[in-house]
Amino acid sequence: MRLTVVGVFHAELSAVVLSQPMTAYESRSDTRFLDHILDRFIEHRTLGSRGAPLAVHTLIHSIVDELAQIKNVTAAAKREQLRQTVCEILGQQLTAKQVTQPTRSYAASLAASSGKVEALIVAIKLDQGDLVRNLVMQGASTRTKSGVFGNTSPLRMAVRDGSLEIVKAMLKQALSGTHSKCKARQTRQLHNCISDALTTNDKISAEFLS
Repeated sequence: MRLTVVGVFHAELSAVVLSQPMTAYESRSDTRFLDHILDRFIEHRTLGSRGAPLAVHTLIHSIVDELAQIKNVTAAAKREQLRQTVCEILGQQLTAKQVTQPTRSYAASLAASSGKVEALIVAIKLDQGDLVRNLVMQGASTRTKSGVFGNTSPLRMAVRDGSLEIVKAMLKQALSGTHSKCKARQTRQLHNCISDALTTNDKISAEFLS
């Protein structure tokens, strides 16, 4: 009984804290506090009825749509699990200020994204090779940079995370273009990514040098 009461109180208190108007998170101390629970804040606020929508709201649902389509997810419960996973990963990447006080240009960049690149990076973060390959086959770019993930491309993110099999698959895809200008651009980016790997990731470095 006591645990039940404590659980209810915690849930109610969390709802109050996470549902405050955006002006409540403007001070430096408030944003520092919010940084520690940002994944829960994003998850809470992306449910439509819980306070003002965030700039990342539409993007999160676009990412979920992309992942659900590839994974053939139709059940509401499974889709909700995807949403929670996306919110958790974004909460690890963003800052409270980016979420609650985005600049006009940053908010515009979020609104303009289709979610394909971000869905690919989420799949990389989850280390799900089959999902990565399927997203790439469906047109997700390995080279386009995502503002949400520190202006980093999926290929570079895979190198940084040390996802060897995913890097191999993405390098193969990135070299499959036939247009000369496109090929040159891909080669430059591959050079940069390989340079990253040689200096920042021993596992991938060893693979490249073997």
